[in-house]
Amino acid sequence: MMLARRRRVQQAAQASIDAALGRAAIPPRFRSRTLSAYRATCAGQQYALGVVRGYAQGFEAVRQSGQCLVLAGSPGTGKTHLACALLREVIAGGHTGLFVGMGEALMRIRSTYSPGAAESEAQVLRALIEPDLLVMDEVGRAIGTPEKRGALLHEIVEGRYREMRPTVLIGNQAPDEMAGYIGEHLWSRLMEGGEMVVRFDWSDYRRGGRDTFEGERT
Repeated sequence: MMLARRRRVQQAAQASIDAALGRAAIPPRFRSRTLSAYRATCAGQQYALGVVRGYAQGFEAVRQSGQCLVLAGSPGTGKTHLACALLREVIAGGHTGLFVGMGEALMRIRSTYSPGAAESEAQVLRALIEPDLLVMDEVGRAIGTPEKRGALLHEIVEGRYREMRPTVLIGNQAPDEMAGYIGEHLWSRLMEGGEMVVRFDWSDYRRGGRDTFEGERT
C-alpha cells in the first residue's frame, strides 16, 4: 500500500515536471538534453559544464540575487545544449522557466500590432519577465531593425533586472562583441552580482568534431 502510494506521488510529481517542461517551450531538438550527456573533453568544455552545473545546483541563491549568465562564442559548440539542460534542471527543482529565441520574441511583439491580436505587447513582455529563469537564444542575430532589437532587449533585461529574475543569454559572438551589441547599460545590468560569462571557442561540432560531442550542438 505504501509502495503504491509512493509510486502515485512520484508519477504525479513527474507529470507536473513534464507539464512545466512543455510550457517552457524548449525546442524539440533540445528537449531531452541533460548536463550528464554533455561530453567535456577539453578544458574549455569542462569549465563551461562546471559553471552551468554550479548555476543549476545553486539556483535557489541565484534566484534570490538575480544573477545572470552569458554563453557566448562560436556556433556548434554546445551553448544551447547546456542552456536547455540548465533549464530542465531548474524546472525539475520546482521553478518556472522559459526558452525563447530573439527572433521569436520579436515576432511575438510584432503580432500584437495586428487588429484583433490575441495578446497585447504588455502581455508578451510580462510573459518574458515573469518566469524564474529566462533563456534567450540568438542574441545578436540580425533580425528586425537595430532599434527594435535594442528596445526589446532593453524591456526584457531591464524588467527582469528590476524584479531580480535571472536571465541566460546565448549568442554566437565573442563576449566583447556581444557586450558591444547589447550596450554598456544592459551589460552592466547583466554583470551585476558577479561576472558570469562563458566563452565557447573550441571547434564546431557540425564541421567535424564528432569525437568530442554526444548529440548535435549549437
